[in-house]
Amino acid sequence: MMPSTATQLENVIDNGIDGASRLLACLGRERAALETQDATQLLELAGEKQACLDELEKLEAQRTDLLQQRKLGNDDAGMQRLLDGTRSAANWQRYLDLAARCQAENQTNGAIIRLRHQQISAALAVISGERQSTYGPSGDRPAAQSRALAQA
Repeated sequence: MMPSTATQLENVIDNGIDGASRLLACLGRERAALETQDATQLLELAGEKQACLDELEKLEAQRTDLLQQRKLGNDDAGMQRLLDGTRSAANWQRYLDLAARCQAENQTNGAIIRLRHQQISAALAVISGERQSTYGPSGDRPAAQSRALAQA
């Protein structure tokens, strides 16, 4: 016997909360590894993060299927209609809040990664003499390339 739509929805939301909680914890560990520049830990966390995202993607597909079975749109209104008469409304909001926290944490981690990349690129450019990274007294970059630091 097939579980009711309400039971299926509860399972999807509960599993989504668990998955989003694991992802949030993973993102927190990723941030700590970024701060300590622990490359080994970052590689391990990349796999864990991808597994969490894959799980959440499957759950999202199940949620979308439930909406389609009821001929509801995959939007807030459709979800609210699907939630009517179930005990899942509070858990759905909890899931949305967790998803927003995951997104914010992931954006912060991405900003840290971009900043570190820029710092490393600038340092490599100075070492290799690829580009002048400092400004002259007038605020302009000098036109002439200086020798690479490695050649000095």
